[in-house]
Amino acid sequence: MKNKFFIFLFFSGFFELFDFMLFLYLYDFILNDFFQQSNHEVSFLFILTGYLSKPLGAFLSNSIQKKYSWKHIFEFSIFLTALANFVLFFLPTYSQIGILSTVVLISMRIIQGICCGSDIPILIQFIHFFDPKEKTKLLSILFGLLTLGSVCAKLSYFTVNYFHWNYRILFLLTGILCIFAYLVRNLFFSCYQNQHSESNFHWNSVIKSFLIYSYGCLIMIPIFVLIPIYKSIIHPEQKSLISFTSMTSLIIISISCFLIPKLNFSRHFSEIEKFLVGMILTAISFPFLFLTIVYKNGFLYFISMSILSIFSSLVFSPILYLSSKLIYENKNSILIIGLTQTSSQILMSQISELVYLKNINSTRNFIYPILFFEILSFILFFYLRKEKKNDIHYSWQR
Repeated sequence: MKNKFFIFLFFSGFFELFDFMLFLYLYDFILNDFFQQSNHEVSFLFILTGYLSKPLGAFLSNSIQKKYSWKHIFEFSIFLTALANFVLFFLPTYSQIGILSTVVLISMRIIQGICCGSDIPILIQFIHFFDPKEKTKLLSILFGLLTLGSVCAKLSYFTVNYFHWNYRILFLLTGILCIFAYLVRNLFFSCYQNQHSESNFHWNSVIKSFLIYSYGCLIMIPIFVLIPIYKSIIHPEQKSLISFTSMTSLIIISISCFLIPKLNFSRHFSEIEKFLVGMILTAISFPFLFLTIVYKNGFLYFISMSILSIFSSLVFSPILYLSSKLIYENKNSILIIGLTQTSSQILMSQISELVYLKNINSTRNFIYPILFFEILSFILFFYLRKEKKNDIHYSWQR
């Protein structure tokens, strides 16, 4: 049964984020085909709708779960994802049918956001129920699969760009794979009943979960998205190396999330302890990364990003467990987890973009993002350290 569950996990976490991130990497192609060239506001709305529709997915899955089963949600979400990809493969361009193509595209993006927003929170809750003894390990693997999905989406973009293929072939391929994932899910779910806890809603738990997940977003978005963009701007001659470094860093995180729960040292530390150690190491190594941005030494940039990826893996490995354990027992846990994750993603991405891309107009201002990251790390570290003193432990064995 465990082998079947790992297969099920792969066809859930991996495909949901692969499909969601593929849109972002294909943004330039999509912008040229489905938008009026001068309408940048609408094209920005295209990106924003994907994130804003995620809470709607969490709300719908939370409502459906109360009436039906997990099986219905998992099958329904992956089927809609496949349908959206097939529609995008055959969708005429803006030059052929005008604004209708833009409307359909944004509608399909909303559907994908709803499916992603419903699938991941309920998958987290299902892991808590399926194997309580190894939920920390399974949730770490899930984060690794989510990261791997993003990596493969970026690899798909590079492949299409390098061989000059029609990018729409990726939508067709994703749709076919989603149909296969639908069949896998259908075979896996035979008889699982939902379990609801009637515990009370506590804002304190939601705030803690929000802070934990926000810190992960604070690392992932600036370090692996904004910093490569910024370095590509000031050192355009190193663009290929920067892309390779960013890809390598995400692969390191993905592999580390698979390996960390299996290592012997991991069993002697609680999840909160691993998270705190990861915070310290990440905060120490973060300034060195910015020093490599100022200088043109691409090798040092690659080394610093790789080291930072290893250190931050200690944060990412337990992050889904820590951010969900505090609230998963609540009877509306799917909705709360979905809202917590989405709001932290949107908030941290906007704040990070403001601090990183607006303030560092020149290499002299790189001290501001360093201070921004270190101060928030300092605040969250002492906040979680207080929780550790209160005996809130998250052991690997539980």
